[in-house]
Amino acid sequence: MMRLWFRISLYFVVLILLSLSQSVAMAQSDPNWVPLDAEAMISDCWEEPNRRIEGGSTADMRAAALDAAFCIEARIVEQLEAFLDPDSLYVQERMPDYQKHIRSIGNGIAELFWALHNNNKYCGGFQYCGTMEHVKHNGALAHYYGVLLKDIVSKRNFVER
Repeated sequence: MMRLWFRISLYFVVLILLSLSQSVAMAQSDPNWVPLDAEAMISDCWEEPNRRIEGGSTADMRAAALDAAFCIEARIVEQLEAFLDPDSLYVQERMPDYQKHIRSIGNGIAELFWALHNNNKYCGGFQYCGTMEHVKHNGALAHYYGVLLKDIVSKRNFVER
């Protein structure tokens, strides 16, 4: 019975502390604060590449999707630089070059999707399954970069409001 009472008390203390911390955070928020919009950042990165994709060759489509991915990658680096603590030893020692880490993740994603679309056992023994499949890995890279950007922006919006 004592354990149950202790757990219930602890539960209420945690709830009170959480509500107080949220109240303090809201009281400190800037009334002029405008949330960041990851979707708008991603759309901006796709605006010019989408024009090149429409009616372009497969090579043009592939290059355009890669340009969009690199644009989103640059937005990720910008958001990390604005958000991560440069005085943190972890950041100083393990992430001195954000773009290098992001590019490493991107290379892995692109290679995985290249293999998925071009080196599967249903391509009839060829090294690729057709030229349109050559585009998909860059689109997948841009998509996954977009997921990462949305997560970073969401975190920034949550703590900076």
